[in-house]
Amino acid sequence: MKRSVFLVLAFCLTVIFSVLVFLGLNPDVHSIESEDGILELSGQYRASEAVSIDVQDPAGGSVLFGSVYHVSPQELAGSVTLTFHSGWFAHPITTSGDAVYWYDEDAMMWTQLSGTATEDGSIVVAPDHLGYFSLGAAQTISAPVFTKLVDELESRAPAEAVRYEIIAGYSLSGEPMIQIPGIVRANACVGIPTTGERLERSMQSTQAQITVNDEVKTVELSYVAHWFLAHGAVCALDRLEP
Repeated sequence: MKRSVFLVLAFCLTVIFSVLVFLGLNPDVHSIESEDGILELSGQYRASEAVSIDVQDPAGGSVLFGSVYHVSPQELAGSVTLTFHSGWFAHPITTSGDAVYWYDEDAMMWTQLSGTATEDGSIVVAPDHLGYFSLGAAQTISAPVFTKLVDELESRAPAEAVRYEIIAGYSLSGEPMIQIPGIVRANACVGIPTTGERLERSMQSTQAQITVNDEVKTVELSYVAHWFLAHGAVCALDRLEP
């Protein structure tokens, strides 16, 4: 008899625990909108996560336009989409003309995101991270690779680096830096974990001519290295072609 009561009690506790875990681990669908009505965030995340959209001053420059939207927290335990609604912009949104940009705080560059234009002219993106977003002009960029400059930057790899990536960006005088798509060079140790415990950054810049949407521009071209470091690591970094 006592054993039966114990089994029933254990079963009830298991059910209650499973329900609580389910409620805690399975996020609900939520949707919030910026105070100006332009940006909407929707998706699945826990209600306990205080998600907010803060409308800030424009970043400025010839590429980005409109307000900057700070969406926090940076990481969510769920998936979300961002929709920049039509009807509020200085000109219509099209996949060929406009885009959504995300600010990479580690690289200190604005990165163009892949988005989908809806029938009403809005743009929808599904970012990997939250943070700072802005609308801007869509760009197709072609830039030379200054191998000597990249080699010089690569030679500055810290002794405890277990992996690094070098990316490129450009800026016009006094304007925010825009990332050029792709990885210029990537290196990693062989046979040991390469996630790293901390991140450091180095940059090398030069004046150059690049092509943006078929127009040749003289810009400051910058290469940024992200060094992933592990305490006490000793390894020979083998070059990996991008």
